[in-house]
Amino acid sequence: MKSRKKRVSCKDCLDKQRRIDELEKKRRRLEKKLRSEERKAVEELFGPSRLPSKIPAKADTLTERQQKRSGANRGEVGHARQAMPPEEAEEAGLD
Repeated sequence: MKSRKKRVSCKDCLDKQRRIDELEKKRRRLEKKLRSEERKAVEELFGPSRLPSKIPAKADTLTERQQKRSGANRGEVGHARQAMPPEEAEEAGLD
């Protein structure tokens, strides 16, 4: 995005145009610096040299885990050991 240079005849106009050019150059430089800082901020959080323990966790992680039910769904048939009727069981003695 290059600005077009206009021919300026009077001294006041020339000074104003120089000031405009300086400000445009400064604006472009600051925008470039801002993009660089934004990119650097993201890379600092998730860069390859960042320790996993230093990466910030989501704020609601704990509540999400607490809301989840653990275990099997209700009504599902389990695969646990079946109980034996007392008539079929032998008495286990501890000697």
